[in-house]
Amino acid sequence: MTISILGIDIAKSTFQFHGADCKGNTVLKRRLPRHKLAALT
Repeated sequence: MTISILGIDIAKSTFQFHGADCKGNTVLKRRLPRHKLAALT
């Protein structure tokens, strides 16, 4: 899985991630609460 474009929607309590490859196909869709974001990195 290669992500060329990553979009992040920053809200008060959740983050939504959307990743796409070089052709524009979705390769990542994830919603995380704010407290779990640090565990992702």
